[in-house]
Amino acid sequence: MKTAILSLAVAMALPLAVKAEEVKVQAYNDFYIGVAAGQAEVSINDAGNEDFGKTLKLFGGYMFTPNLGMEVSYTDVGDGVWVDWTDCDSDGCYTKTREFAGNVYTLSLVTKFKLIGDAHFIGNLGYHSTTTDLYTVVDYDYEDHTLIKESNSEDGFYGAIGLGYDITESLAVQVKYDIMFLDAADVTNLSLGIVYKF
Repeated sequence: MKTAILSLAVAMALPLAVKAEEVKVQAYNDFYIGVAAGQAEVSINDAGNEDFGKTLKLFGGYMFTPNLGMEVSYTDVGDGVWVDWTDCDSDGCYTKTREFAGNVYTLSLVTKFKLIGDAHFIGNLGYHSTTTDLYTVVDYDYEDHTLIKESNSEDGFYGAIGLGYDITESLAVQVKYDIMFLDAADVTNLSLGIVYKF
């Protein structure tokens, strides 16, 4: 009788043990994809900080453990237009205008730590490749404007910090602040995104 009871207990416990192991494996092998929209700011060395329109970010990754993984992303940092200065001389007035557009690709380590309830901290550290187009337009009252285009492609350090919240086991939202360090400018992006885990 004791043997039968023990066998029955083992048989009942085995599915639970398998289920627990599946949950453990899933936690350590967590693919995810996401999309985010936000606001970029570009700090150009000789032109100061300027805000831009909405950015679009696509990203995905794989968690090796619940706390460590790899992530790749693409961000369109939008377009920006601002006036550097306006001046006048004996012939008339002229205005110098800057226009900026850029795309950012990143590869980074990502870390996640549980905070309170379903909230968690997110941090990234890695590498970025950024392509930028900087247009300088000088408009004259008394003649046609001149246009100078500078295109650059730079690599450098990438970092990010953020907060996430798990809505369900498969769905989460996050707020994130990214920064890409360039020689001529630094690009930052504050975004709100949604993440699907599978």
